[in-house]
Amino acid sequence: MFQVPTKRPPLTKLNDYSWEISKDYKNDAPKMQVPARIFASKKLLDEMDLAVYEQISNVAALPGIVSPGGIGYDINCLDGDTKILTEFGYNRKIKEFEPRAIVTNTIGPRLPTLGNKTIENKDILAFMKKQTNIIFEITTESGLKIKATADHPFLTKAGMLELRCLKKGTQLAINLFEGTEYEELSDTILIDEIDLPLTRQELNELKKRSLLPLKESNPKLPYLAKLFGYILGDGTIYFSNNKGFVNFYGAENDLKIIQKDLSELGFTGSIYSRQRRHKITSQYGTREFENVTHELHCSSKSLAKLFVGLGMPTGIKTNTNYLVPNWILNSKKWIKRLFLAGFFGAELSSPSVHTKTGFYAPVLSQNKLETLEENGREFMIQIMQLLEEFNINVKKISTRKEHFNKFGKTIRHRLIISAEENNLLKLWRTIGFEYNKKRTNLANIACLYILLKKAENRKRKELAKKIKDYKNKGLRLTETKRLLGGQINERFIIRHYYENASQRISLDFISFKNFKEACSEDIINYGVIFDNIISIKELPHNDYVYDFTIADNHNFIANSVVTHNCGMRLIRTDFTLKEIEPKLKQLVDSLFRLVPA
Repeated sequence: MFQVPTKRPPLTKLNDYSWEISKDYKNDAPKMQVPARIFASKKLLDEMDLAVYEQISNVAALPGIVSPGGIGYDINCLDGDTKILTEFGYNRKIKEFEPRAIVTNTIGPRLPTLGNKTIENKDILAFMKKQTNIIFEITTESGLKIKATADHPFLTKAGMLELRCLKKGTQLAINLFEGTEYEELSDTILIDEIDLPLTRQELNELKKRSLLPLKESNPKLPYLAKLFGYILGDGTIYFSNNKGFVNFYGAENDLKIIQKDLSELGFTGSIYSRQRRHKITSQYGTREFENVTHELHCSSKSLAKLFVGLGMPTGIKTNTNYLVPNWILNSKKWIKRLFLAGFFGAELSSPSVHTKTGFYAPVLSQNKLETLEENGREFMIQIMQLLEEFNINVKKISTRKEHFNKFGKTIRHRLIISAEENNLLKLWRTIGFEYNKKRTNLANIACLYILLKKAENRKRKELAKKIKDYKNKGLRLTETKRLLGGQINERFIIRHYYENASQRISLDFISFKNFKEACSEDIINYGVIFDNIISIKELPHNDYVYDFTIADNHNFIANSVVTHNCGMRLIRTDFTLKEIEPKLKQLVDSLFRLVPA
């Protein structure tokens, strides 16, 4: 029986790219006949599946083995047009990763992966392609499609299963966030030392962290964009006693993600939790309550000045005049998305329903002093215009008087996003939420629910048309019921046989409340939600297929489906060295031609 080891066996380093497992490694039968040798860099070795060591030691134990050969050969790959989700929320076709891998010797950004029942960003270790003549297309109940080779593994409730083992009704792990398309960033300088009132020490701190001069193409700009959005919603920047502070407020686990992103900029922060008593006065009265709040504090005057230089207001934002800065308004769409998603993670309402199946319109609210009313409206108009770039419609921007606080009378501005379901899908699948796991999960569940509703409605429309067609062909009601009775209830058939009935969702369709509970249970147990396969069909494919090797978790998200990366296969031969040597050149040429690399 194949047993994956719990730790890596002792390895002898032969050189920087050769490692050997002693033939005495296995104490149990069958004994290894020869040492096992692995050819890999130290980085690749550290990321290798533990199962590889069991595989190669098993081959070394085969009867008659003189010298086993390990080769990273895998044809479990994806169609070249498959969209791959990246850590910054943009997607690229998998075949588009190849030129970067060849020209720059780097493969691309980290990819979201599933590990420890949560989404984690991991490095791409390798990229490969291979030609194939046959490919299979999976279609799910919600309408997702993905093309892959027969041995490509997908995550199911039973674990990773090769496509050949999947069937109609198998539940695939999915993540419905798609993001937006990638655009190359320019070398335009957004801010430099001349734009900031920095001391020599503060200037050195930012230069040491490659944050000045800050170009659009700076690898740290994506982190700055989403952090900027979140601070604008649920953070604060202030200066006191010759120090600068950048503070964030939110759920503890969300703050840990922010903490990681701060470290990507080269800064550290500490999370504090405390019991607080609140007293909130509004037009509806005064409400008092207690809860535990979590705060992330980053004490850095240089970082605080950088954010202020980028357009961040200081102090209480209700009392401050500010707009969306030009560097965001003029940036590429995927940078704008990061800003919006960070801001929405702090400020936009969560997906929720007002009926059994109908969703509330998402609402963005901002308070301003009455003297800053026009500034507040202009800010909301800017957010509306940004959303329009993603074809997301805003239904209304409203203003109402709130209450007096110690600074004066306040105004509440509300931006209401259209609750039309296609609009909600674009909002939650394209923009989504950063730094708010609860809203991210709810949006993912809501998108699946809406897509399943749409699939059900399409099916009912097709059946309604078929009922009319049968009636027009002279079929009686009893005959129509006999032909379609297994697909829909009798009440539906009668109604559409005799009436020109309007189409609506079935009264039997699951409520969002119950659907959310079931999906939330899956997230607790598996870290993802699932969608049912409705068909798998074979297609001709005289073209390349592609795959990655991903660090640690060995999976990634392709066309919204959680899929396994390439693995390793071990091959052996009974040929002798004397028989192989005359054909060695042809053999090596064939391996380089056929082995994905």
